Amino acid sequence: MVNGWKLQGPHALRPQDTVQVGRFLLVFLGDGKDDAFYQGRCVAYLPVYTAEPFAGAEDDDNATEMVRPEDLEHIARENQVHDHARVRDLAGGDQFWYPEGQALTFGRAGIIPVGGWFAAGVVAEIKWDGRRHTLTRSSTLVAVSLNDVGLDGPAPLRAGDRITVGDRGFVYEIAEA
Repeated sequence: MVNGWKLQGPHALRPQDTVQVGRFLLVFLGDGKDDAFYQGRCVAYLPVYTAEPFAGAEDDDNATEMVRPEDLEHIARENQVHDHARVRDLAGGDQFWYPEGQALTFGRAGIIPVGGWFAAGVVAEIKWDGRRHTLTRSSTLVAVSLNDVGLDGPAPLRAGDRITVGDRGFVYEIAEA
């Protein structure tokens, strides 16, 4: 099916078309500028996957590819973290930010403003390293902690981690899909 319609013959795909094959749903993205985002999310984060051919498949561009179940589970876990991770403000309200594949910065010049005497510029950031989000301190003059422990170098984030940057507190969480 393409875009919910059962195909009766050949169909030329257009960017953003959804293709359903059995229980699998695929999205066709071209090389155009508009294809850098799908449903408002940047797709540049997607890990490069090199599939292994089925046994006996010829080594050509038309070979059928197979993903091992454990690789598929690993990719699904990473996608769940990437797609649904967010940083929520502990000061109350429902304010949160999705780090996705781009740096989520903290500081007066950051995406998330924080106060403090020396919080000018960017003082900390959360980045996707290809497998997980990590918190990095960018300034030695502003306190940055993870679960109440001062941060010296990059630290991987896990659901429920408490982050303090300057005078603000946050929690890193994985929202339900």
